[in-house]
Amino acid sequence: MSLSNYSMYRNIDCLQIKSTSEFNDLKPGNCGTDENIMAVNSKYIALSWKSFGGGMIAVMDINAPGKIDPEMPMLHGHTSDVSCLAWDPFDSQRLVTGAKDGSVIVWNLPESITENITVTEDAFPIKLPKKITDVAFHPTAKDLLVVVSFNMDITIYDLSNNCEVVSYMEFPKAVASVAWNKEGSLAAVACRDSTIRIVDFRAQQIVNEFFSHTSSKPNRLVWEPTFNFIISVGVNMSPAKSPHAAQDRKRGRQVCYIDPETGDRVHTFPLDDLGSSLFVDYDEDLHLLYILSRGQTVIYVFEILDSDPKHYVCNAIAGPDAMRSFGCLPKLAVETEINEIHRIYHLSTDKISPLRLEIPRRNAGADTSLYPETRAAVPALRAAEWKEGKIALPTMCSIFKQEDVQKAAVEEREITPVVEKEPTPEPKPNPKPVEEPTPEPVVEKEPTPEPVVEKEPTPEPVVEKTPTPEPIVEKEPTPEPEESKPVADECKDPVEQVEDVPAVQEISMTHVMSEFKKLQQQFVAFGELLQEFQNQ
Repeated sequence: MSLSNYSMYRNIDCLQIKSTSEFNDLKPGNCGTDENIMAVNSKYIALSWKSFGGGMIAVMDINAPGKIDPEMPMLHGHTSDVSCLAWDPFDSQRLVTGAKDGSVIVWNLPESITENITVTEDAFPIKLPKKITDVAFHPTAKDLLVVVSFNMDITIYDLSNNCEVVSYMEFPKAVASVAWNKEGSLAAVACRDSTIRIVDFRAQQIVNEFFSHTSSKPNRLVWEPTFNFIISVGVNMSPAKSPHAAQDRKRGRQVCYIDPETGDRVHTFPLDDLGSSLFVDYDEDLHLLYILSRGQTVIYVFEILDSDPKHYVCNAIAGPDAMRSFGCLPKLAVETEINEIHRIYHLSTDKISPLRLEIPRRNAGADTSLYPETRAAVPALRAAEWKEGKIALPTMCSIFKQEDVQKAAVEEREITPVVEKEPTPEPKPNPKPVEEPTPEPVVEKEPTPEPVVEKEPTPEPVVEKTPTPEPIVEKEPTPEPEESKPVADECKDPVEQVEDVPAVQEISMTHVMSEFKKLQQQFVAFGELLQEFQNQ
């Protein structure tokens, strides 16, 4: 492949790797030829760690390279080897891992990990019958997790409500790759039956399907948002079986552009004559396609075009060692001062090396032409809105003003919940003041002791309290202690005394039964006293 002189990125180069910027003494876990066991975001590097029984994940600070302590805190949760990892693009503290035992764990990590972290009982359990081959987040909607398993199905979960949204199981072969369009409304699904299917998950239907490559090895997909075609990178092992015989004359790995509406081939070009599986990463802002292969050191860089010649070969970058896995830094985290446009973290046998790809410029400082608006770390939709059928373009921002966009998004999130919570506490205090004046009408019960006269034959216990009726008027404003201090109630109104008579009656009946006649006479005297008090 000869290098073109027409691409503005033809001088793309990799900065020299310094030993001080590498992560050393690593123990990566076991992984298959089609598995990627590392994930990178702007803060951390997550790596499947080798351990007895498998299932451990190491989370390293991206700004703290050097020799890694084997006793560092780990994530414990899976019972078998971890097969895939993914960071939430809208939450840098959320990590999702899938394992070969069919389990998926959502980790909400603290800012600093100082001790081993295990799965909590309240965690959302996701368990599928076969191994997990891929986990990824929806590109525009928050809290939507896409899980691909070897059970020939794709399941979408809503992490905000811990529930399953869609489970699509009509694929004849295992799913190899999933790529979403710019709005996140349709997805291109590559299966191992050499077919690409355009799926509308919300409508539960296949919109279109077409041929990809003749090999059953997994091919990788990218949905180009600007030119609206699908880029498929795969292996052509049987040219005679291809419906595109004129374009698939050579055996080996190739790159195809496919129209998602018609299924027609827009462009095809060969890569090399090898047959191993490939991994891809795409910079949709600069239209640069990065192709990597496990076991090789070369990274191919192509510029994708909508017009002839359809592509440029920018460079073939040599890594330090044979690649075992890789992860790419988000575009918002690259160093603009040195005109860095991409950074690939290259995992070899026991170390991770950062490959900084830059475009040399004569003048010092950032070249703004290399940094058009890119996707912000702010979702365009919520999970519920996506389920309702809404469509929205991704939130875009300038790499030089990304903090302003994030602050605005945080303010919106802070304001909206407050508005929802304000009406809820207001009705709660309202009933309380209504209850406070209710005890005051207790005074209304004072004139109600008249019916007590009906119980004249049974007021015998009054004798004990008759000598102290005079202080009643003094404690009229404090009727509350009537129940707690029955003895002191003798000093209260005669009306209230009559109310207390039954209580005292029960206590003294056993002691004064023999003197019933005497008590009757005294009660008549008390009745006259009561009438005089009422007349006053």
